[in-house]
Amino acid sequence: MTAETTTILSYNVASALSDGQKALAVLEQIDFHQPTVAIFPEAYLVGDGGINENFLADLQSKKRDYVFAQIDQEVSDRRPDARGLLIIAKRELTTGLGPVKLSGRFAMTAQMYDPASGEPFTFFGQHGNDKNEQLRIEDTRAFLDHYLPLETDDTGVTRIARPTAVAGDFNSMNPKGFLPRALRALGPAVNALPSVSPNPSERQPWLKRNASTAQRLSQMAIGTPLAMLSEVGLEDIDDTNEPTMRKMGIAVKLDHILTSRHFETVGHRVVRGLTVDGDVNGEPLSDHDLIVGALYLPTQPSR
Repeated sequence: MTAETTTILSYNVASALSDGQKALAVLEQIDFHQPTVAIFPEAYLVGDGGINENFLADLQSKKRDYVFAQIDQEVSDRRPDARGLLIIAKRELTTGLGPVKLSGRFAMTAQMYDPASGEPFTFFGQHGNDKNEQLRIEDTRAFLDHYLPLETDDTGVTRIARPTAVAGDFNSMNPKGFLPRALRALGPAVNALPSVSPNPSERQPWLKRNASTAQRLSQMAIGTPLAMLSEVGLEDIDDTNEPTMRKMGIAVKLDHILTSRHFETVGHRVVRGLTVDGDVNGEPLSDHDLIVGALYLPTQPSR
């Protein structure tokens, strides 16, 4: 948000970066928010789509000076509309970035520096599997076991040892909220309905499609991945639980920015209503909202 803060942005852009006009609209948001590091779940269509070449050229221009890494995220899901995951970071504030393999999917990581204090931190960007809770738990377990810098103190408490931030579309809700509790209560009823897998290759009847959405929402409401990360000290910087997506008339929070105790939160914002041409009545740029957080990382005591 300012040159003196670490600005983290997450935006599930629903394949927008495969389309020239939509990619330009995303670039405008990057210019406006000036993220230090950003993650874009569902960034582009795998295969014939890919990322728009002009977008990548503009991203790396001297004016913006971002570096990036991408991975064809959903190929392992065998989905007909597989999409990729993109991370970007300010060149002068990163020493490296790229993908890491979880249980089923990939995440992105970047080694960063806070622009004000110069303190180093690790960033992870991810997109939780929207098929079911068990797959999200398996990926989160791999995250905890292999990548997060954890330490266990003399009392047996395990927590994040070094400054760490995680952002993205988790496809997971804070399990403590009223709406997640209500959705969980509806789980047995909606699970009895006939449904289909997410994004089937052929369009399915209305009932099956909506039953599938309801079933997946009731599982996302369990919130186990977020609870697992909270146990080691990664907490959402948005304590108001502001929704970031709307499905079947229900507003839910699936996109999050989590940080370890080392950071101070300066600000957080959910940006709604973004359209392709900037007109409030125009075509929506995504079915998700953009989220952005401003953080400060104080000088850390020597270990």
